[in-house]
Amino acid sequence: MKVLPRLIKQLFGSITIAFSATISFAAPTLPPPIIPPSHFYNPTVIRDPSGLITRRLSVVSFLHPTGGYVEGEEWDNRYYHIKTPVINHKNEMWRYDLTGYSYGIGKPINFTWVGYFYDGSVVEGEIINGNCSDTAGNNIPCSQYQGKDGFLYLKFGPLPQYFNSFTLDYQSGSTGSTRTVHKPNSYRVILTKDESDQF
Repeated sequence: MKVLPRLIKQLFGSITIAFSATISFAAPTLPPPIIPPSHFYNPTVIRDPSGLITRRLSVVSFLHPTGGYVEGEEWDNRYYHIKTPVINHKNEMWRYDLTGYSYGIGKPINFTWVGYFYDGSVVEGEIINGNCSDTAGNNIPCSQYQGKDGFLYLKFGPLPQYFNSFTLDYQSGSTGSTRTVHKPNSYRVILTKDESDQF
């Protein structure tokens, strides 16, 4: 608190008026921290000598949601959807491996997805010989689906959202390594409240 004395003289005949004003300086209110969402990093790319199989390490690095959490929902369960650049009609096979730490359950989390988009499939959006496994043994459901935009989405949950983090690695399948175009912002992580939500 600071006091700023001020003296104003106003002469009305022989009358002089004096007063002082008190100004309070409150501590500034800081905005909530902006917590970054998923980041696409320039991944480490590993190719086998034949050039047929490619691994991309850390195509996604994820930290808890942008802007933190809605008050009272910090520990609520969420479903995690990861949009990938794998698109249907490319005869694309894939393997994705997720490794992370769930503070909410106090355990490591690990998932592996494999599958194949076959251009000649009679069922739109069908993933051929697809599978997802919770390789950490936590019995957390996981799945994958073709989104409305034609891209592959990886999904897992429900999981308490509080301070989760993970990385995602990509490996091309037997159809070769050049079908999927990986570039910045081609991955996205979306959290939803409802199991039925798809994109």
